Amino acid sequence: MGFTVSTNEVAERDRAEWLHEVFASKIVAVEFGWPQHRKGVSAHGTINRLGDLVVILGNTSAFKMERTPSLVREATEPCVLVCVQSAGSRMIVQNGREAVLHAGELAIYDSTAPYTLLSDSGVSGAFFRIPHAALDMPHNMIRAACAESLCPGHTVASLASHYIRRLAADPELS
Repeated sequence: MGFTVSTNEVAERDRAEWLHEVFASKIVAVEFGWPQHRKGVSAHGTINRLGDLVVILGNTSAFKMERTPSLVREATEPCVLVCVQSAGSRMIVQNGREAVLHAGELAIYDSTAPYTLLSDSGVSGAFFRIPHAALDMPHNMIRAACAESLCPGHTVASLASHYIRRLAADPELS
């Protein structure tokens, strides 16, 4: 059974800190910034574990999320995050590259290097947290794929995007 994320169940003044703790304990440690200055902070979704894989399906209000160099140095399991954008747009910045995702697009980012995610209007989507060890890929190949938008017209991106959305929306996971 998954973990439900709903800021509706948390006092407005505590929402930003609560989300910070949820991400650190369930996904990966990040720093959040909220353009609304803690007012109107909103996030809803589910976090499910499938063995080593974590599947997240949800939506949030506008935000800035950063995996800082100091957080990268912490002893956490190296992982790749694969994001499929359902609605809204977000920018991913990592390793000197930027990718702007729109509905249906997919991108990858890596927990072992600093990254920033930005959304001015809020987003909806699904993503996987996959341990590096489960990928059986050289780290330089993982880094080369980060912060690149993979559009729906690309065969592999279309298949992966469709698969991730179906898996994340599976009622068996909620």
